[in-house]
Amino acid sequence: RSPLAQAVCFCMGERAAVPGHDVFTRGQRAHSAACLTEGKMSYSSARLEEPVEVRAVTWIAEPALWGSWMHVGTLLTVSVCEWLDLDEQKFRETISQRAPRAMREALVYYAEMVERTVHSEIVLDIPIEQDLAHCQEMANKAANKASGLHDA
Repeated sequence: RSPLAQAVCFCMGERAAVPGHDVFTRGQRAHSAACLTEGKMSYSSARLEEPVEVRAVTWIAEPALWGSWMHVGTLLTVSVCEWLDLDEQKFRETISQRAPRAMREALVYYAEMVERTVHSEIVLDIPIEQDLAHCQEMANKAANKASGLHDA
């Protein structure tokens, strides 16, 4: 496991909700990122033509981990759902205190995310299908760059 992945484990909580629960609404400040593990949710935004179904293993509101984030859409549970909740404040404190390499990795990843967001036509709380491979590529690049920073 990477130091970043190890640090993430210290900041996770579990949440669950029944169908029809508003997880967040547009304009709310995000205090955490989440990863849906069971069930289905529906994400809607004025920036989308129609709501998007959110399925398991989707990261939601990830930008909240890296800085101040206001939700740009609404997330509603469609079925009984369970998700992991990653508190943004605990996350930042944990990686800065327990894993300096993870902090470098996270900062490089954040810089990549900001650059990508600036050049994106649509900014959302969830990744759209074509973003998933790019997010993995950004994470791999960040890990490699962080390793290089440590060696320098």
